[in-house]
Amino acid sequence: MYEPIASKLAKGELIILDGGTGTDIQRRGVPMNGDTWCAEVNLTHPDAVRSVHADYIRAGAEVITANTYATSPSSSIRSAATMISSGSTKPR
Repeated sequence: MYEPIASKLAKGELIILDGGTGTDIQRRGVPMNGDTWCAEVNLTHPDAVRSVHADYIRAGAEVITANTYATSPSSSIRSAATMISSGSTKPR
């Protein structure tokens, strides 16, 4: 799977990457978490994430990046703390 990309790089050719996945998910009206922005969408709205990736592929993207922009221990801890303090059991 990596060989076509490696070959293009070796020839100095351009490689088309996907776009702003989180921004596109947000544009589609999927609710975002203030602490983890689009990261929790992977759990709460996986079909939306797949749909965004599929649209980028249809548009010609050769590389799709993971929707992990705001996934870090500190943002996850803040989100969990917010859930606990609000009495919620689900990501907001």
